[in-house]
Amino acid sequence: MARQLVQSVDRALRILSAFVGETSLSLNEISQRVNLTPSTTHRLLHTLREHRFIEQQSDNRYRLGVRLLILSQHVPLGAEVRRVALPEMRKLADEVTLAASLFIIHNFRAVCVEHVPSRNPIRIMVSEVGMSLPLNCGAAPRALLSNLSDHEITQLHKDEYFQRLTAHSVRRVSDILQDAAEIRQKGYVMAVEDILPDVAAIGVPIFGKSEACCGAISLIGTLSEFNNDRRDFLVAAVRDTATRISKRLVKREFNQNDLERLEHDAG
Repeated sequence: MARQLVQSVDRALRILSAFVGETSLSLNEISQRVNLTPSTTHRLLHTLREHRFIEQQSDNRYRLGVRLLILSQHVPLGAEVRRVALPEMRKLADEVTLAASLFIIHNFRAVCVEHVPSRNPIRIMVSEVGMSLPLNCGAAPRALLSNLSDHEITQLHKDEYFQRLTAHSVRRVSDILQDAAEIRQKGYVMAVEDILPDVAAIGVPIFGKSEACCGAISLIGTLSEFNNDRRDFLVAAVRDTATRISKRLVKREFNQNDLERLEHDAG
């Protein structure tokens, strides 16, 4: 099998893989990790940089480029996340009598891939399956956005992927970066009237293998349903649900990895 590998492609992919868990690396650090000479590593980095898979910082260290973010948007929508999340979303919606939704990032927007309506007769049309929202508006979209790097967020703002849907929408890049930092710290976001008047939501990210964000769930309702007396309860309910979903995803991935190893060993 190894004889069929294209050497230059194999080396380039090894360089990209060297950045797993790292924000940036120096030329020497990369060459040591991939076991190549600095001169060979530099030539490969130059090619990857030309195609925006790698970027060089002002301090000459390297980081992953925006082209990888662009390609990631074309990965098929996460059917496994939907299967795992839906039963938990139904429990959550039934417990708190609010609508629950699951969003993922697709084509640089937040796309609703599952939705459990509220038993409340008032139906809020902001999270039907298939509906997409800018990543800077709404609870689940902003939870998703907070798990991108500041560099990626800045690039998306530069490329005009963010919108102002109401007067409460966060639009300036400095405000969006501050909002993302606060969401990372708290672990959730409370969105108030930034999509529609009198509509509020609580969003929490979902994490899968290697603690990578693979979606976000939200509770959505009228502003009066998120009053101060109930808000802490709702935040705890969403966070608990997201934690259960994340644990189930990691467990399923772990079991799948075990199966693949067993099949490899048996072969």
